[in-house]
Amino acid sequence: MGRDRTALIDSGLYAGYPSLERGSEELGLKLVDLDMLLLTHEHMDHVGNNGAIKRASGCTIVGHKAPSCPAKTRARSQPSSRITITGVTMRGWTT
Repeated sequence: MGRDRTALIDSGLYAGYPSLERGSEELGLKLVDLDMLLLTHEHMDHVGNNGAIKRASGCTIVGHKAPSCPAKTRARSQPSSRITITGVTMRGWTT
């Protein structure tokens, strides 16, 4: 049998990290104990703390490789440069 694992869905805005820590502690959890961070999509209000959480916990980060709105992206997107936020490098697309 496997063991219980702790996962977080989306990491929120970067400025919200203290609230994320407090909320986790209220549930009896610690961000450093996360096993997995699941990403619903690439908007900054969902991925802003990915780097901090990865550094603190070493958790696996899982997300889909496709953009959140593929039809819109194909029609009008332009690739942007790579950006590094809190130690995580991402390649963005502007729409």
